[in-house]
Amino acid sequence: MFLAIGALAMEGEELNGVMNAVDFIEQVCSASDLGTVPVGLRVVVIGGGNTAVDAAVQSRKLGATSVTMAYRCGVESMSTTWAERDFARTSGVTLIMHATPMHLIGEGGVVTGVEFERTLTDATQERFVIEADMVLKAIGQAFVAVGIEREVLTLDGIRIDFDANGRTSLLDVYAGGDLRGDGWYRSDRASRAGRQGGGRRHRR
Repeated sequence: MFLAIGALAMEGEELNGVMNAVDFIEQVCSASDLGTVPVGLRVVVIGGGNTAVDAAVQSRKLGATSVTMAYRCGVESMSTTWAERDFARTSGVTLIMHATPMHLIGEGGVVTGVEFERTLTDATQERFVIEADMVLKAIGQAFVAVGIEREVLTLDGIRIDFDANGRTSLLDVYAGGDLRGDGWYRSDRASRAGRQGGGRRHRR
């Protein structure tokens, strides 16, 4: 068996200032006074769909001075339309493509930034940090470990633990992709994990 489930989990998610974008939008929609909705000055929205655009634009309207929407693939993979992306830009949102979030940075229990990784045109990798006092996750997937053996999970219980060959602690069970316990995967890494894990499973 090979587990290839997308998941949203990243080091530092417990920091103050980090929340799901849908929860943020719900606060905006249900507030009788928008002035009571907490928003940061430097907001980073992780994701490339309609929820990400909505959260980013609402953040700007509520007073954020800097809003960055970071997406780990290219424009062609975004579920938003050209008009929606243009609306975000004209609203003052900065869009960054091919930026994979690696981990959240914090100080004193409060988020201060997000470290990203991206592939340059010469195939080299670069890492960079975007400062933030609020991070909104608009990925839309979360791994819920219901019905999964505890010994297969990482210590924090939010990822699948497996070795370099994709092998978990359970017999004939392999895993790969975002489930890995050492950070988010780009699509190329996830595909490679699938080939490696599947190949080793086939050779057994």
